[in-house]
Amino acid sequence: MMVMQSLPKAFAIMLLVLASSLPSVAAAQGVDYRRTVHLEAPYQIYEDEIWLESPAESYAVGFSLTSLNEVFQVIAFGPSNETLGREAYWMNTTGIFTVVVNTTGIDHFRLVTTLHYTTTYSTNYTTRVNFFPMLDHNETIETSVILPLGAELLSYNMTGISNSTEGGRTVLSGTLELNANSIKAGGIVYNGSFQLIEIEWLNRTIMPSPSGVSVEETLRVVNVGNTRINYAQFNLPLGYTEISVYDSIGALDFNASNGSLGVNFRTRIFRGEGYVFTIKYSLPPSSVTVVSGRSQITGDLLPSWCKFLVRDVSLQIIMPPGSSDAQMSGGSVRSEGGKLIASASAQALSPYKNQPFALSYVSGAASYSGIFKLAILIAVAIAVVVLYLKFGRRRAKPESPQHPAKPQQPQKKPPAAPPKK
Repeated sequence: MMVMQSLPKAFAIMLLVLASSLPSVAAAQGVDYRRTVHLEAPYQIYEDEIWLESPAESYAVGFSLTSLNEVFQVIAFGPSNETLGREAYWMNTTGIFTVVVNTTGIDHFRLVTTLHYTTTYSTNYTTRVNFFPMLDHNETIETSVILPLGAELLSYNMTGISNSTEGGRTVLSGTLELNANSIKAGGIVYNGSFQLIEIEWLNRTIMPSPSGVSVEETLRVVNVGNTRINYAQFNLPLGYTEISVYDSIGALDFNASNGSLGVNFRTRIFRGEGYVFTIKYSLPPSSVTVVSGRSQITGDLLPSWCKFLVRDVSLQIIMPPGSSDAQMSGGSVRSEGGKLIASASAQALSPYKNQPFALSYVSGAASYSGIFKLAILIAVAIAVVVLYLKFGRRRAKPESPQHPAKPQQPQKKPPAAPPKK
């Protein structure tokens, strides 16, 4: 018996009921189907663009998987980029994962499916890819599989596919006439230097001040490969200074050079295990721009140094004391402990899907009190030194070397009177 369950809003499937068959659905037939697969070593993103011959209630797209755990997220978008309703089915006996999209009243939609735990490493990288979808009707499908940047293609096992190079990446592409319910999945083998990791959660804290911007980012790295690891490498934050890395015990060994940050874990982690640590660094004052008297901080929730799949991202920006009139695009603002704090969050982000934010606020005079106090202390110290040099020397003025004092001559005693005769 098959039980149908809707996908959560944030992620695709955390748990589906196992079953052996699909119920019949009123499916629309597509007249134009284009698949693009963004293949990265630790994950793969399928973008299916589908134009329907005539609107119908639903459209079903199937994937061949080795485990339901490979599903990270599934989301469907309509013609105006609105989110569409969808339901998912898992057939445990055949390993078929099917997404049924509600297509009522539309003739075009886009299905984005993210998979992970699909790559293994042993001398080379081997990734299982669904080159073409499994459909319940005959259809002609156009597909493109874009390999990771820097990957050297060794082999692939799929008919009707040729390889080329675009933008420094190898692309496998082709068009195939599919029969209904046919499975077209195969392996791709390639060489390169890649990490089979993802980030379960990333908590970012940004604290601007007149002297610069302090950033703390705590994350949990998860091993999605088939070998133990005790190391992770990221891009260095642009414009960083004074970087440090630590965990709950203390400082971690790291190497920051040539635009990369390599972090050594205290222990090795197996497949599915994670390691938590914090990266702390400073950015220059120019990271905060000032326009018409308002301070502005803009960026993406997923920072530029992170090129991995991230399940949960949270951001908070703690504005300087005395700040006011804060406005946060892509988030919210609250007052806490006498300070304004802007916050935002998102789920299932990657270099292919990010979420921008923009904060502006009026920075109060209180935020500069530290600098003012320091300037006053310096001015007072200088004044004290000047006064001492001016008046202290007057009280103990030495003789001028140009006019030395004449030594006093000893007074001569008058000669004694001669004795009287």
